[in-house]
Amino acid sequence: MLTDTSHFSTNNIASVIPNTAQDINAINPYGLSPHSPSSLGADLSNSVALNVIANNPATLQPASVVVNSLPSGSRSSTASLSTNGQAVTGLTATKDSLTNPQLAASVPQLAPIVNFSQKSFTGYSNQDTSKAVYQITDNGSTLQLAGQAWKKIDFAYNVTANTVLEFDFRSDAIGNTQVIGFDNDNSYWNVNVNNPTGFKLYGYDQWVGWSQTLNNYKGTDWRTYSVKIGTNYTGAINYLFFANTPMTSNPLENSLFRNIRVYETNTSDTVAPTVASLNAPAITTSSKDYLFKVTYADNTVMNPGSLDSKDIRVTGANGFNQLAQFVSATSSSDRTTVEATYKITSNVGWGINDKNGVYTIALEGNQVSDYNYTFMAARTLGTFNINVPASSIVADTTLATPININPYLLSGYSNQDNPTSGKFQVTDSGSTLQLSGQTWKKLDFAYNVTANTVLSFDFRSDVMGVDHAIGFDNDNSYWNVNFNNPTGFLLYGSDTWPGWSQQLKNYSGTDWKSYSINIGKNYTGAIQYLFFANSPKTTNPLENSFFRNIRVYDINSLDTAAPTTTLSFPNATTSGGNTLNANNEYVFTVTYNDAWGIALTTVDSNDINVLSSNGNSQKATLVSATASSDRKTVTATYKILDNIGWSANQANQYTIQAQSNQVGDLNYNFITLQNIGNFTVQYTNTTTQQLLKSQSEFNFNVNYYSPIALNVNSLDNQDLLVTGPNGFQGFANFVSVQQNGSNQWVATYKITDSDGIWDAKNNGNYTINLQANQVSDISGAALSSGPMGNLVINTQETAMWFSGFENGFPGNEWLNYSNGTLVANGQPDYNYSSNWSILNQTQASQDGVAPLSGNSVYKGWINYQSADSHRPYPVLHVDPSSTYFPDTTFNSYLNGTPVPVVNRFYAWADWDPSSITSSDWLSFLTLGNNVNWNVVTMSLTGPQGKLEMAHAPFTDVLSTPTYMPQHQWVRFTTYVDFQHNLLYVWMNGQLTFKMTQGGNLNYTGGTDPNAAQTAYLRRAHWGLYANGNFSNATVYNDAIQLWTVQQPITDPTQEPWSPYDGNGLN
Repeated sequence: MLTDTSHFSTNNIASVIPNTAQDINAINPYGLSPHSPSSLGADLSNSVALNVIANNPATLQPASVVVNSLPSGSRSSTASLSTNGQAVTGLTATKDSLTNPQLAASVPQLAPIVNFSQKSFTGYSNQDTSKAVYQITDNGSTLQLAGQAWKKIDFAYNVTANTVLEFDFRSDAIGNTQVIGFDNDNSYWNVNVNNPTGFKLYGYDQWVGWSQTLNNYKGTDWRTYSVKIGTNYTGAINYLFFANTPMTSNPLENSLFRNIRVYETNTSDTVAPTVASLNAPAITTSSKDYLFKVTYADNTVMNPGSLDSKDIRVTGANGFNQLAQFVSATSSSDRTTVEATYKITSNVGWGINDKNGVYTIALEGNQVSDYNYTFMAARTLGTFNINVPASSIVADTTLATPININPYLLSGYSNQDNPTSGKFQVTDSGSTLQLSGQTWKKLDFAYNVTANTVLSFDFRSDVMGVDHAIGFDNDNSYWNVNFNNPTGFLLYGSDTWPGWSQQLKNYSGTDWKSYSINIGKNYTGAIQYLFFANSPKTTNPLENSFFRNIRVYDINSLDTAAPTTTLSFPNATTSGGNTLNANNEYVFTVTYNDAWGIALTTVDSNDINVLSSNGNSQKATLVSATASSDRKTVTATYKILDNIGWSANQANQYTIQAQSNQVGDLNYNFITLQNIGNFTVQYTNTTTQQLLKSQSEFNFNVNYYSPIALNVNSLDNQDLLVTGPNGFQGFANFVSVQQNGSNQWVATYKITDSDGIWDAKNNGNYTINLQANQVSDISGAALSSGPMGNLVINTQETAMWFSGFENGFPGNEWLNYSNGTLVANGQPDYNYSSNWSILNQTQASQDGVAPLSGNSVYKGWINYQSADSHRPYPVLHVDPSSTYFPDTTFNSYLNGTPVPVVNRFYAWADWDPSSITSSDWLSFLTLGNNVNWNVVTMSLTGPQGKLEMAHAPFTDVLSTPTYMPQHQWVRFTTYVDFQHNLLYVWMNGQLTFKMTQGGNLNYTGGTDPNAAQTAYLRRAHWGLYANGNFSNATVYNDAIQLWTVQQPITDPTQEPWSPYDGNGLN
């Protein structure tokens, strides 16, 4: 019996089993003198069953019963037991344990389960909400939380280095935070993040304040956890807490806890568990998963919470080496045995890469323990066979599924992530990840990397930064990387750190690029994470990284067949083979087919060579590649240059040759060197270039190819003879040459017309003729003569007349109709109210005006007010007339079909707004379609210089209020179609006036015998023209132009192109 009742009650001693000890005295564990032990007067080969209950279980520590001494080999002797005061149920003492006093004969029993029915729950850390749901079931052993529920219970305990927290956990769906822990106050936010006391079990939360030791829950079944909390903290605690924070309103994002025990391990227990059995049957089918069972036993109680995916390693044929994944565990009722189920996985199927043979199952050391944290040593547990018949091996040719990136599973990596400056976004239903700023992220991704493992993905960036990288790792630091075999791949960036693999550093541009690498050549074994790194140089958000279509898969060793090819010739004409006329580029397509899938990363500009009959060769440039969704078909378009050693004016036979080890499939089988087709090129006109806008020069390009190098010094003004309509014949002037790639040179030439402008009068086809022995390569071999291509001139504009006042007056430009107001020296003649003159560059610069075209400008100015209008300007008469100075300049225009006329001129104005009334006007354009000066004028009215059109019965007019700025050149362009009564005016490129066909431009139609004449421009003048009230105003003109267009303008918002100055000089 127990004789010390100061801490123990005697009314709960179990009944004594026959032939076992009858009397046992207890030693007071609190320093009191022990009672003399009673004798054990029974056969110790049998067991002794005791039941000890603590007097005050609310404050005393868990029970521990220890045999203090017993003579070795004694069958009937005395022994003393001690206990720390709490209940012990089912204590068993055997003869073996009692005969070795050095072991202290520890006989631990399970600590009592926390009874939630006897606890009060309160909110914890200000995170508990009104939506919190909690429920206690199973007679107080189980707690269920749902919604935003953070709860704590009073739990006073003195944590030592040997304190263990054990519990079962399960959840129906992952939430944000699913946690258990202990604390001393009502706030977890003051936690020591280096030794946290809250243990995350499940959830997306990435906060560093949670311990990640137990963060490995999967599925929905119960799982037992055990953690030595004394490793993180020692001392008094006041509370146990339980946290459940959901991501959504889904009630299944819950947390269930049961069988919670807190106890002390007995350090005197040095007997580790043993393996009672191994159940590992042979593998005979080509599946991917294999489950086996290990039963652990202990002389006391097993610790199922010590079981995880680090316990067992399986090794075998073909270098197989994999840690088995823990699946589940089932304990016996007394927990002396635990049956654990583990799983290993073949990435492609047993019997394929993981060959038939003998595989060994071995226990890793210091992984599996008993209740007292006594761990098992490493040892071999046994073997099993893989023996998959060839007939049972099934080849799965399905393309590996891209990784679905869950943004909640992304966390910062290697202490390089900056959530403030860095941003990330997951798009395309989880297939695309975008990083910008200082963003380093890792993604949970458990995978067993073998020698056959491949990582493939697409990448792009808008601007280069410092680091754009992808890789894999087992911890949260890349700085401990093996520099000889790095697992991080730099794709782009200025970083030169040797810890990055440079194998994939070849990105350029901004388009997507596909990558594929056999990562098993750098590393084999388990990985836990994929990581993605983006480090910018500046704050430019375009220094970004995009990753998509990320796949990790193993090469299938069953696949030994390389892709096949099919060749096609777009727009080919077949006659005894594929025969085409040569163009600047010759484009063809190759279709690649493979039962498993083509590796897009292998399709590039190194795939194809084209061989000519004279021995020259050229690599074909990849233009594009299009893949089917399963990548089993890829259509690649290539191009080659058209003068790959071809002879002019004769058919040339060429062979398309696929290169070795260039295009491969997903299982890294590559096409060998082979001829895949041939074609014939008829070398004819190789260039067709068009001139669609009239201008002074026609520049065109000719491509030269040489497999060694072009002699650029052989290019000159005698290379090309151009012939065309109206007897045109002339050599093209050589302008420049640029090398384009390694074997092509683009030479620019130009031709000019006799009148200095290529316009509609020159429309037609022109032939470029290469002259013999002109263009050569650096060896001296020269091209023979032959047509090189065509030039097509197809412009709308026809130049009529231009004056920059360079020829003086009248200078075959103007009618000698000066009315005495012209002064040659540019000084005022006060005999007239106004004057005009032609200033040279020096005179103009003295006035602050720079000529736009040539070295001369017109200047008109007013000396004083006049009773009549001021008219200091020269006049242009379009038609030959006996009344005025005859002029034949425009005969071809007047004798042709009426077409629209366009006028452009430049004006610089200076006037005093304060002396001008709203009725005053200043005109600087007059156009007439008859000899009677029935005209259209352009004027400025009022002190602000509002632009207006006058003198014609304008109707259906759209006018934008426009004011002419002073003291600067202003470009005016006027489009007039007299026959159709259309008038458009642009100032500095902006449409300011538009009259549609409802108006009238003094076109008399069929009522006037001279009606046909009124469809043409007949009179025009520019310069200064103002009412007599003006006393002070000056106008300058330059670059006055007239031209016609063949077709009416359809888009008046676009200012017409000029054959003289294109889009304008200013």
